[in-house]
Amino acid sequence: HRVDRRQRQMCIRDRVGTLNGLALIERDTITDFELPNNANGNLTITTATEYNDELVFGAMNSHLYFVNPKDNSFRIINKKNGFNYKKIWSLFTDVEGNLWLGTVGQGLSKFNATFTYFNQENGLLNNYIQTVYCDDDEVWLGFKSNGINVIKDNQIVKTITASQLESSIVNRITKIDGEVYIGRNLGLSIYKDDNLKNIR
Repeated sequence: HRVDRRQRQMCIRDRVGTLNGLALIERDTITDFELPNNANGNLTITTATEYNDELVFGAMNSHLYFVNPKDNSFRIINKKNGFNYKKIWSLFTDVEGNLWLGTVGQGLSKFNATFTYFNQENGLLNNYIQTVYCDDDEVWLGFKSNGINVIKDNQIVKTITASQLESSIVNRITKIDGEVYIGRNLGLSIYKDDNLKNIR
């Protein structure tokens, strides 16, 4: 059973999310890992993280999947238990154990037993979140357009606009040696000590 490079979305531990659901890698064998899907067509896994000893997978079908890697059992959060997001595009677990969910068109949510919601109505630049990165006590959000917001203590404390980035789409954010690297559709930006440098 072969996973095509074009189908690969992400990999966490020995599980690969694809356009056709989840696959389990064991030694030299790849098998389909069956998860329920409430939508017509393929189950598209978009993102993953580890949360409280479980593997969490986001998808495009109003489901959030929690898989126990020890025995491959799973549980699901969906509309029946208060999960109202249709499409999850990015996941991140912070140092305090909060699970952050970036969505397509519905903003951001912080989950730790209960949900806390962030969207344009309470200050986000955009509801289309491309990437989420947590650094100590700050949460960096990259948007499909408009730029970046930084959240600390449930408040927006920093904004970097698309005009400052010279780019409309932020695809990836990470931090290395005190510098924040921002991958965007027109190149790379580096942010440190309130200074932004754009590299084409």
